Amino acid sequence: MPATPAAPATGGTYVVKAGDSLGRIASKHRVSLTALLSVNGMTTSSLILPGQTISLPTGAVVAAPASPAAPTAGGSYVI
Repeated sequence: MPATPAAPATGGTYVVKAGDSLGRIASKHRVSLTALLSVNGMTTSSLILPGQTISLPTGAVVAAPASPAAPTAGGSYVI
């Protein structure tokens, strides 16, 4: 019985935002465009749309969600 090809390993997912491009997403996550295209079964002519979820290749740098700034207690204001 032939072995089933393994699915490409991914390093997380990314939700496409307005203005994104595959090249910009690859750069932001420090992966090659070729690797990003490969893990998603895309080509350089593939279209992406805002709201679309794409897989990031293994080794991608995935940013932690930003946490809101903690309010400062007290403080002073000098004129």
